Amino acid sequence: MTDNWRPRKILENPHWWACALMMMALPWSRFLTTTALFLLAVSTLVGHFSKNSHGAAPLLFKTWARGLANTPWWTLLCFVVPVFISGLWSDDVPAWLDRLKLRLPYLVLPLVFLPVASFKVDSWYKLLYILFIACVISMAMVLTRYAIHFEDYTHAMGRGHAVRTPISHIRYSLVMVIGFVSGVLVLLNRNSHTWPAGRWWQLGSLCFLFAGIQILAVRSGWVALYVSLLMLTFFAVQRTKKVWLVPVVVAVMLGSAWAASVYVPSVRTKIGYVRWDYLQHQQGIGADYADSDRWVSQKVGWDIARQHFWWGTGAGDLQQTVADQYKRIHPERTHVLVPHNMYIYAWASTGIFGFISLVIGLLAPFFYRSLRQEPLMWITTAVVSLSMLVEPYLENSAAV
Repeated sequence: MTDNWRPRKILENPHWWACALMMMALPWSRFLTTTALFLLAVSTLVGHFSKNSHGAAPLLFKTWARGLANTPWWTLLCFVVPVFISGLWSDDVPAWLDRLKLRLPYLVLPLVFLPVASFKVDSWYKLLYILFIACVISMAMVLTRYAIHFEDYTHAMGRGHAVRTPISHIRYSLVMVIGFVSGVLVLLNRNSHTWPAGRWWQLGSLCFLFAGIQILAVRSGWVALYVSLLMLTFFAVQRTKKVWLVPVVVAVMLGSAWAASVYVPSVRTKIGYVRWDYLQHQQGIGADYADSDRWVSQKVGWDIARQHFWWGTGAGDLQQTVADQYKRIHPERTHVLVPHNMYIYAWASTGIFGFISLVIGLLAPFFYRSLRQEPLMWITTAVVSLSMLVEPYLENSAAV
């Protein structure tokens, strides 16, 4: 056992342990993840005031200001400012405040994570290892429950439902992808193994996660997994010059996708349902089906975005505008959904400038040379950006 893992280190490095708790909580519970963030904030404040008993408060603000000046903190304003400004033309002020309340925590997160910048590389790899292990354990439990209730889950998937997961099935599959990427990065780091069989255990666990993500049959997870593999391959080729990795990885991806579509019941059922739902939608009789609902919400959102091209409806008025649009165009539908696409949502609620601001906020961290060298930053941004095509994620959680 290395020194960093000894219990006595908990009190010496509470920031790392709060981050470790957050890594463990990600596949299990948003509440536990939020609790870990709160503990990280507390450890940041306590650690600062314990070291600076005299004039601690002014020094704290100076430390924050200096830290923020060296981080891409300003990019988070891209997620908050358009919603804040749209209050000027939002008639429903309480609804606007609810939207703003979900965005404001993004401005606090960098302050909470400032101590994390001092972590050593070895500490970062340990955090990735913890996330990887948590994902493997969680996936094992989910697939065990799926196997026990195989018939029930298969029947439910034929009606548009998903395998039961600890958190939202889309969010869960994306966390599994990040856990898979973390495992790959740890596996490639030769200094991260503490016992001889560690590398073989990780390799087997990676194969298990790769198969598990496909068995869950969540399309967002599939796309994120394959895009992540391609990006990992690109970074590997860039550093090793082994161009032959590209056709090998592509062949593995195509082969696994074909095998899953032919031999995995959950995937076959999902493909059959999507085809059936699409035909229903094309015939105009797909009311209240999962995919059809999402497609209609995106179309309604795009119509609203075109009608309010420059400034949007205002963050507080989008819900009512969507409801009115549904009554006028789709009176047969009982499920009124806001646009299930974050980019359309931003455009419809805050206009073209809100949409541009969202894109800048996602891409701006790569203006920093230090971040451009990190594969995990690229992959995480790609996964989040792709997930926003099917869910308005910034409107579903307060920075978690």
